[in-house]
Amino acid sequence: MNPVLLTINTISALITIASAVLAMYRPGLMVHASSVDANTRFYVYMYAVRAIPAGIAVLIAPFYFRGGAVALLLATFAVIQAGDAFIGWTRKNGAWCSSPRSARQSTRSLRFRFRAYRDSSQ
Repeated sequence: MNPVLLTINTISALITIASAVLAMYRPGLMVHASSVDANTRFYVYMYAVRAIPAGIAVLIAPFYFRGGAVALLLATFAVIQAGDAFIGWTRKNGAWCSSPRSARQSTRSLRFRFRAYRDSSQ
């Protein structure tokens, strides 16, 4: 895998994991709430239970595995990121996406990942 793409993937996965862990400890940051109730915590934990394992899998997979399964995993992660950015943009939630430019960066990340999968399978 291209070292630049591998670095981008690693940084993206680490940011995802760190954001989910931070949100579990400080849920108000993710949802912009002054007071956090049980529903807010439930929502944040549901996000974290998806984001942490996915981030760890995406972080580890390119270093230990090759082939179509890794490509599928990384493509799925990129689509999840683009979806999170889109949802954040439509809700004007800076914790997910600070601007349309960030959504564009997620789309660019998706293109980088697809290029990396194509190159790694040859």
